[in-house]
Amino acid sequence: MRAFFLSSLFLAVFILSSCYSFEEIQYKEISDIEVREISGEYILLHANAHFHNPNNRQVRLREAAVDVYFSEKVIAVLEPLEKVEIAAAADFTVPVRMKLDLKQLDIKGGFLGLFGLTELKLRFKGYFKVSTGILPFKVKVDEESVIRLR
Repeated sequence: MRAFFLSSLFLAVFILSSCYSFEEIQYKEISDIEVREISGEYILLHANAHFHNPNNRQVRLREAAVDVYFSEKVIAVLEPLEKVEIAAAADFTVPVRMKLDLKQLDIKGGFLGLFGLTELKLRFKGYFKVSTGILPFKVKVDEESVIRLR
């Protein structure tokens, strides 16, 4: 009985000592925003979302739920272009795209109003979900950025 107790105690100490404290992934910025296509219905943008993983474990990007706002209206959803494996203790970049709906932009003059527009002030708000094994974590995003159209 004493041997069972000692082995159980040893096993419990081993399991608890191997518990891992996970530090939050740090969101840095969305940069390198470039216009890929302008049509009568949308503007297609590509960009890079930058993060830092302070942990000594690799994590995986699971999903993005980041809305793109213009004048307090949601005009697009940010989408990752690829699944990303995030190295341990490293900076990493997630290539993203967004398709801005021109109907939601509410620009005076409609599509023709775009010709006089030189920049857009956008707000990115939401989160990226990452996981290490089975534990998911949300990395919050709340940032404003100005995109030059010319």
